[in-house]
Parts: sequence; structure tokens; C-alpha cells
Amino acid sequence: MRRAVLLLMLLASCAANLPTEAPTPTATPTPTPTPSTTPIAARRSTSSAVCYVDVSVATVWTLPTSPRAIDAKALTNPADPGGWLASLTNAQKLDLVGRVQTQVIYGENVIVTETNGAWSHVVIPSQPSQKDARGYPGWIPSVQLTATPRATPAPHISAATAINVLTEARRYLGLPYMWGGTSRFGFDCSGFTYRVFATVGVRLARDTDQQIKDGAPVDLRNVAHGDLLFVADAHGAIVHVAIAYGDGKIIESPRTGAPVRIVPLSTHTYVAARRVLPQ
Repeated sequence: MRRAVLLLMLLASCAANLPTEAPTPTATPTPTPTPSTTPIAARRSTSSAVCYVDVSVATVWTLPTSPRAIDAKALTNPADPGGWLASLTNAQKLDLVGRVQTQVIYGENVIVTETNGAWSHVVIPSQPSQKDARGYPGWIPSVQLTATPRATPAPHISAATAINVLTEARRYLGLPYMWGGTSRFGFDCSGFTYRVFATVGVRLARDTDQQIKDGAPVDLRNVAHGDLLFVADAHGAIVHVAIAYGDGKIIESPRTGAPVRIVPLSTHTYVAARRVLPQ
């Protein structure tokens, strides 16, 4: 009973702090944001409250100042993620790096940790991250959140097999790349693997450099269908992840301007492989 009363109090707190208007994006492009130096005490704070995504896809921004004027369609309720992405040039999509953190879809729950004007800082429990033990952090327009749970169709979870992983992955062939994307409107490389494996009931970390810690290591000479393959940059940092497709191929969401695709294994040089499917 006490737990139920506490939850109701948290939901009430969430509802009391959600505005009815979308935030106004900056009129001109701003530089890639850096971490805020605004003292916490100067912000409007709230107690942690459970809220739910009230739009098809909510983009999670680095800072409230991160969106540009051209991003307005992604800030409203209802949102228009398809129209937004279709309106961006490749250069404008590349400029999302540093501005966008991730995305969360309709009905998913988030924890609001504070508000700042028309914005809510949230953590996303369904997206594990070393940035915050509670879930992936970032900022969402408060108008895209609600304290009322949203009824969503029960997700169809396939058995966690390599065949089902590849079947799910093929559904997204041709989908455009989007930095921070985790939805059917666009994926980045780790957003693609995160979403594909979620459909078979396997929970991965959100980011590439943390997905390399999921599952168990596999010798690159013994990679099997459905294994994750990782690419590093010249400095050894993990920068890309793909799914082993079999027959000498991979399936991946590679980069801005290149959609989800199946290409030869030799397209990249890999530094590690992980097996995340149950044995």
C-alpha cells in the first residue's frame, strides 16, 4: 500500500511539472553543446517522478539548448520524426552529433529528475548506460511526456535465436541512418543493434563502447550468425558495431548517408566479437 501511495505521489509530481507548450528551438544553429555549467541550485528541480512518452518518438537531447530551428518538428506533441528527418540535409544530420543522445518511443517510461523551463531531464531505465546507473540520461521537451501510462500494443517478442535476430534486422533494410536513433525512423549503429536484440528479448547497453561488454567474447575466427562485431578507430576506441549475418556478410546501420544494409564481412576490420544470444 505504501509503495502504491508513493507511486501516485510521484506521478502527481510529474503531472504538476509538465507544461502544455513545446519549447522554442534556437533560431540559428548553435555550436556543438558542452556540459552545462549552470549550478544545480539555479535550475528548477523536482523530485524524481515516473512519466511516459506521449509521442511516437521522443528525441533525447544533450541540453535544452541543443535543438536548432530546423529541429522544431521533433519538439512538439504530436511529433513528426519522419518529416523532421526527411527535411534534413546530410550536413544537418551530421550536426546532430553531440546534440542528440538517444531516442525513446511511445509508451516507454522515463524518470524525470529535474525540469528547466519547458524541458525535463530524464533517465531511461530501458536503456542501460554507464552515464547513469538508473538509465540513459538526457533532456526531453516536457510536452512530450505524461504522467498517465500509455496503453501500447503488447510487443511481440521472438525467441532469442540467431534466425529471429536476422529476420528482425532485415525488416529495417534501407532505413536511413540517424545519430542517436533507436526507432523505425532511423538508427545509429548501436541503436540498430539495441532495437533488434530487444525484439528477441535480449537487453543490450545503449552505446557501442558499452555493448562490447555485453554477452561473452568470441574468437574472431569462430563468429556465428547473430554475433556482434566491433570496429575501432586509429586510437583503439570502439566506434562501430554490426551483426554477423553469415555467408561472409554483416548487417549494419553504418553512417549518415548510408542506410541499413547487408555488406561483405570484409567491409570492416574488426577488433572484437561478442555473443549475446543464450547458448
